[in-house]
Amino acid sequence: MSERILIVAIVPLSSTEARDDALRQLTFGAEHALTKEPGTSKYAIFLSRDPEKQNTIYVVEEYPSKADLDAHMALPHVQKLVSWMSATNPSPLAGTPSTHFLSLPSDDFLFSRAKVSEHKEKDPWVIIAELGYHPGGSATSIPYWQGVVNEGRENEEGTLVYGLARDSEDGEKLWTVEVYESEAYLKDVHVKSTAIAESIKNTKHLRTGLTWTFLKWKDGFLHKDT
Repeated sequence: MSERILIVAIVPLSSTEARDDALRQLTFGAEHALTKEPGTSKYAIFLSRDPEKQNTIYVVEEYPSKADLDAHMALPHVQKLVSWMSATNPSPLAGTPSTHFLSLPSDDFLFSRAKVSEHKEKDPWVIIAELGYHPGGSATSIPYWQGVVNEGRENEEGTLVYGLARDSEDGEKLWTVEVYESEAYLKDVHVKSTAIAESIKNTKHLRTGLTWTFLKWKDGFLHKDT
């Protein structure tokens, strides 16, 4: 098991004004993480492509270790954001935020290409997928997911970020974080790979559910040279 921690945070805001306020604070946090936090590997901010969910913010974060995560959480501007989201009368939130702490089966289950930063302004196709499995199903599926990640890393230049991780609170729930240079690349190249076909053929029957969320990249970074 990798020590790296991947986080998917989902924050529903009560209004466009509250969303924009949150975006300002998160954008500051992303810039700080990029320039002043060597222990923050990813900090990217997204909005849903669903027009009915424009006030929900999604944040993807990655830290090399729990110590790096703890150091980030202790920063004054992070504590200020936490306090702001906890306010009442009125609350800036439209519901309870959810923070999913994810663990990688090994370091090989997540990669990012440096050129993903060049695609930030080109509207890359971003997906977060949540997969549930019958008991024991997630473990059976892991080798096939390794094949999908390896195929993306080695043979899909247009697959800019790909990660598969296990939910820390539910061992039968897996998440993917995926970024492609375009929706067309996803459909014409990635989903047509032999690795995807093998994964579906051998593990689809093990799933209890699959939810895709399609996102638009607003700010932050998904790759940092080390």
